[in-house]
Amino acid sequence: MSELQLHDSAPPPMPGLRRTAPPAWWMLLLVGLLACGVYANSMANAFALDDITIAHGAHVTDLQWTTIWTDNYWPRSEGVQPDALYRPLTLWTYLANQALAPDAAWAFHLTNVILHALVTVLACVLAWRLLGNRTVALITGVLFAVHPIHVEAVANTVGRAEILAALWSLLALLVFLPAASLQEETAPPCRGWGHGLLVAACFLAALLSKETPVTLLLALPLIDLWRWTRWARPARPMLWRWLAGQTIRYYTPMAAAFGLYLGLRIRACGLMSGNHIIHHIVNPLMEATVPERIITPFTLLAKYLWIMCWPVHLSADYSSPSLLPTANPFYATAFQPPAAAGILVCVLALLLAVRTWRKAPQILLLLGLFATSYGLVANYLRIGTIMGERLFYWPSVFVLILAAWGMVKLHAWLRQSLRPAKSPSLTPARSPITNYKLQITNCAAVALLATMVLLMGWRCRIRNTDWASNIALAISTARDNPGSGKACAWAGAVLIISDNPEYVAFGKALLERAVELSPDYVTARWELAKYYGMRHDLGPSAVRVVQAARIDPGTHMTRAAIPALILEMRAQPPESYMPYIEAYQRDHPQDETAYLALALGYHAQLKYDEAEANARKAIELGKHVRPDGFDQFHEAGAELATIWFDQGKMKEGTDKFRLYATYMRNSVDAHCAFASMLLQMDAKTYPEARNEAEFNLLIANAIDPGNAQVRAMHGQLNRQRREAGGEHLSASAADAQEQKAGGGP
Repeated sequence: MSELQLHDSAPPPMPGLRRTAPPAWWMLLLVGLLACGVYANSMANAFALDDITIAHGAHVTDLQWTTIWTDNYWPRSEGVQPDALYRPLTLWTYLANQALAPDAAWAFHLTNVILHALVTVLACVLAWRLLGNRTVALITGVLFAVHPIHVEAVANTVGRAEILAALWSLLALLVFLPAASLQEETAPPCRGWGHGLLVAACFLAALLSKETPVTLLLALPLIDLWRWTRWARPARPMLWRWLAGQTIRYYTPMAAAFGLYLGLRIRACGLMSGNHIIHHIVNPLMEATVPERIITPFTLLAKYLWIMCWPVHLSADYSSPSLLPTANPFYATAFQPPAAAGILVCVLALLLAVRTWRKAPQILLLLGLFATSYGLVANYLRIGTIMGERLFYWPSVFVLILAAWGMVKLHAWLRQSLRPAKSPSLTPARSPITNYKLQITNCAAVALLATMVLLMGWRCRIRNTDWASNIALAISTARDNPGSGKACAWAGAVLIISDNPEYVAFGKALLERAVELSPDYVTARWELAKYYGMRHDLGPSAVRVVQAARIDPGTHMTRAAIPALILEMRAQPPESYMPYIEAYQRDHPQDETAYLALALGYHAQLKYDEAEANARKAIELGKHVRPDGFDQFHEAGAELATIWFDQGKMKEGTDKFRLYATYMRNSVDAHCAFASMLLQMDAKTYPEARNEAEFNLLIANAIDPGNAQVRAMHGQLNRQRREAGGEHLSASAADAQEQKAGGGP
């Protein structure tokens, strides 16, 4: 092929960048070792934050190799999933860690570090495949290895979902792309049908690691459309013929893999959880308007890119009110950049793509790939949190490729500006001064890059220590995001159980700040109640318990805390708690929770008349406006029912509690509490009590199959029936029903 033919059939090289050979194996090895070195100190970390719930939860510690494929990523809570997540492949790797090195946190962290090194190497290879320049590829790998925004994904064990999803997504892209760089592709390659199955297998593995790789369904057609526009006209097929062939070979197997994933997911945890599962403080976009849902993702983009450029202030939490939905592009705070900045970045990126289309068309492709990867992270489709540094792990691949391209392009432009202008008749030799300037430019570029890498690596290692334990993370989170109620609540909850008195005092202050910042975020109130309860200061504890119960009716925490508080009060003299509660009521005469706290105090003293009067007052003050009754003070009603029942008014008590159980229809503990009340009634006087108790236990079992409390109460019910002479069941039949209700022997 002649030089002219080559020029007509292939796109021109980027100015200032030449095509080079791919990175050598030893270069990739060094990049991988750099990633390992930066995160080596994270292997000394313990489990922190969600690690304790997931990576060290029942699925993993019990080595449930089969259950993980048919159950939610998060463990159940009262039969209600915190969020519908399906990540069995990620869980499988945790089980492998647990099987090989039981309870060894270092093994979990070592796996994360190795996986991050592999992703770094693959990102380096992808950069060369897309741009065809070794320098760009190596800079991409180095920056990806050491960028501090990745600490949350690597140093935190549960960040493995991000790493695995990126790993399999990169493999899918690298298998799909031509083996040479895109610049060298001049016509459609000849590939076998099995090639599409391999891409689909990588895609399925990515989905089983985390949900975000679903955007590859858009990324691959985008790549194909871009490739078609770059081929010379004589060599390229008709567009519809090309896309039809790709559909048969690639898109259809990927669609089948996606369908399989959806089937497994729906069976395990459902397609998506309801908006009520995610608290609006965790993701305030739950309750956002349409304009806010459109504008806020640009705010998040500006925030992510600012962290990429200046990764000094990092945080494990970005919940409300530190980040708030907005329909105003110019709204900004010290923590929240304006959406206009994100919009401006998008406009400038599009202008850059148009400006470089003829000589560097890969830039448009990279921007498109970034847009697809950012789609879910942007919260256009609701996710479990408004923002998280770990969420940007996959999109950052394309940001860093673009950054590396910009650095190399800038360096090439500087070198070109130092060269003497070419004469039409001859090319003058470079003078010693010019050579010296070029050498200085090269040294300055290397020194600047090295300084950047050293600073980011140092920041990574410092940030790794923030994830060393729950205590360390709590202190750093309270420091980095003091404006978040959720952050203060979690940090305070960790610190109040510390052995260090200074940490305990700091934790209490954080919990009080969390209540001030987010009054309806009930976790802070529960933790304050725990703080006072651990010190047997029952007056403040009672007030915090009823305040939490007002916001959080029917939950396991509420149904367990109120009876436990009454028992604790009975073991203490009234003088230790009643003065505080009475003083609180005097200071807040229109606060329904003050009267419920008084009712609990009198109930503990067996002063039923006073307890009943205060419970009625709490119900009266707690009445709201909804005709269906779902906004009433339900726990005050439950307490009134319990007072009547303990007083001997069993019929009135059960009738009142039945109404409470009806309102709390999805609460396992409400149905169990009602069943317990019914089982205490005399079967001869109330012949239907046991049947109604069984009915409530069946409802509870339907909400949370296999619940231990439900199973125990079924056993109690069946024993009562056997002791009564088998009026409903023989002993063997009762045992069989008990096993069935409990989910097993």
